[in-house]
Amino acid sequence: MWLENRTLCPKPKDVVRSIPRLWNEASEQIEVWPRTKLAVLSFKAPKRRRKWCDLAESFQADGETYRAMRANPYVFDERANAPRRPLAETTLYQQKEHLRLAASVLIESGMPLEEIRSLADLIERPSC
Repeated sequence: MWLENRTLCPKPKDVVRSIPRLWNEASEQIEVWPRTKLAVLSFKAPKRRRKWCDLAESFQADGETYRAMRANPYVFDERANAPRRPLAETTLYQQKEHLRLAASVLIESGMPLEEIRSLADLIERPSC
């Protein structure tokens, strides 16, 4: 970009980002200015994470089963690592987000979306 390479402008992206805003303001305030509106620019990379509804129904069901178990743990579960008390609603939401993000990262790393059918698919299996 010319501003980055040929000027001493400390924040060239801020200058570029301000151009559409200034243009749009001028089009509203200056009578002879063209009425065409410019789109606001963003330098952020587009989000690549999958939505919960994009994941397999079996994965979603497995995740909801897990969250239900954490929301209302079975008091007579004798396993050593069994949950003893219910998680807060905000924590349950965060758990769902963690599952969604873990699946998204796995997909980005090359695993086909169709192969992620359950929570067990998020775990790397050791090769023998």
